[in-house]
Amino acid sequence: MTAQLYLADGNVEAAARELEAVREPVKAPSLLHALWGDVHRRRGRLEEAVSAYAHVHDKQHAYECGDCHRRSAEWLGFCPTCRRWDSYRSDVEIGVT
Repeated sequence: MTAQLYLADGNVEAAARELEAVREPVKAPSLLHALWGDVHRRRGRLEEAVSAYAHVHDKQHAYECGDCHRRSAEWLGFCPTCRRWDSYRSDVEIGVT
């Protein structure tokens, strides 16, 4: 919770120090991964942010077709259900602000 407060105050480095103190981060709750995602995003490390945010969501179904809502563990260029091209989107996407 301290890391979350540091992020709310804009102190990214203090939040990162708090998160680094967590033992066994892989087994940590989703909130920890979301906070790491925010730290990486604010540092400009978008690939690491996406990876951290992905731990928050169900990894088995990380992509969904925007037309028929078929879910997949990996991105597909073509949806075999509705037969649309380029309709799969990740559950975790970072937009440029």
